[in-house]
Amino acid sequence: LLEYMAIAAGFRGRGIGSALLRHILDTLRLTEHISGLILEVEPKEQGTQEEKALRKRRIQFYRKNGAHLVECAPRYRMPNLAGYGDVEMRLMWLPLREKDITLSGRKLRDCIIKIYRYCYSRSSDDPLLQTVLKDLAC
Repeated sequence: LLEYMAIAAGFRGRGIGSALLRHILDTLRLTEHISGLILEVEPKEQGTQEEKALRKRRIQFYRKNGAHLVECAPRYRMPNLAGYGDVEMRLMWLPLREKDITLSGRKLRDCIIKIYRYCYSRSSDDPLLQTVLKDLAC
């Protein structure tokens, strides 16, 4: 999971973010059992006009660099780290190899369980995790 990546505003649009992401991907490819990079991104349809524009730009950046939205997780939610409840997000998948072009089924479930366990310190019986898994479309 790549939780967050940002380039200072004055340096954006110069290829620095793409170069950094390529370096991350090249490093991950050295490990045979890693098949891709999963990303949590804010939905481009929510927030103020400024937030929507930034979210849309972020999704376009990841798409330009080979990621695509995980259609099997249309109602993905993460725990709200700033308080109670949860936050709607979109998952994107950036495969490292041609054979791993899609993220669905058991592999998607395993990724989400690991995100909740290792990133959010949630157990496998966490109610939000169980809801997210139940809502998977494929």
